[in-house]
Amino acid sequence: DFTVRHPLTGKRMYWEHFGLMDKQDYRNSACKKIRLYCDNGIIPSIDLIATFETADHPLDVERVEKIIQEFLL
Repeated sequence: DFTVRHPLTGKRMYWEHFGLMDKQDYRNSACKKIRLYCDNGIIPSIDLIATFETADHPLDVERVEKIIQEFLL
């Protein structure tokens, strides 16, 4: 969904948000997309930030802020 650069190191990172993980077809597509990243040397938690949500477990602002702190600051 997004390409971001670390403000200090300049390292390029990708951020994918998978927002419909409670739907089987979407979930299957998300797994394929993650595999495609891996096949191209883009590794989750190193080069790829991935966030997920379902109707019962929405992504909230506090979690996003923690992710930004962890990966980008």
